[in-house]
Amino acid sequence: MYAASSNLILDAMARFKGLLQFIGTLGNITAVKSKEGVYLKKKNDIPKSRYQKAPEYADFRMNGNYMAMSSRLSKAFRHPIAVFGRDACDPRMYSRMNALMRRIIMCDTVSAKGAFTAAVGMATAEGKQLVRDFEFHKLVSFDSVFHGHYTLAMSTGTLSLPEFEPKKHLQPTTGATHVGLQCGMLSFNFETQERSFTESPVFTMPLHGLATAVVLNCDIPAPNGETLFYFFKVFFMQEVNGVLYPLKGDGGAVMKVVGVD
Repeated sequence: MYAASSNLILDAMARFKGLLQFIGTLGNITAVKSKEGVYLKKKNDIPKSRYQKAPEYADFRMNGNYMAMSSRLSKAFRHPIAVFGRDACDPRMYSRMNALMRRIIMCDTVSAKGAFTAAVGMATAEGKQLVRDFEFHKLVSFDSVFHGHYTLAMSTGTLSLPEFEPKKHLQPTTGATHVGLQCGMLSFNFETQERSFTESPVFTMPLHGLATAVVLNCDIPAPNGETLFYFFKVFFMQEVNGVLYPLKGDGGAVMKVVGVD
């Protein structure tokens, strides 16, 4: 006889010969399929009214509120940079961005328990560093691809690479013949979720090109937020019959937050 417990994952389902396999709900057990396998979850028998009011569930309600807040902030933050960073993100960036927002909220060391906010957390040095350390692609980090030097003038939205040499400063993906460089700026208000995004023109050069001074400049976004985020994207292309085609897949593009103000 097989007993299922909450959040139990079944690895290698084929080993359970003769066991009824299903996706959905059977009795008080719900089976959910994921990339790692099938999760079995027991039905929650706690009455909704008790969960909403009982003191013993206060922490659960608080954590649920933080999770909902993190999800809303993550969606609002991702939306304006979706097109800009689409080729530089892995499929699970969304869930990792949710977790990032939750960690930023937890950086609030001023507000009362249960009243933490991302706005206060983002004002801390720790909150800003969490954003700078965030990887948009978990398998291919920005620093594993780009090894050059750049300076960022946050007051003007200018990112400069004084002596950029692709063959020395890049680890290109297979098949690449050219590289594209671009920067972007996002103004984001963590209280109202108002946002504004601008991006620079793309600078393109062949991977065998000589050292070149590169200047990427964005217009300063409309001042509708308290925090400015500066993005730097590197992506690779392949020339075929005089036409440049962006390369898809892991390593085709990488992106990083290089400044938070």
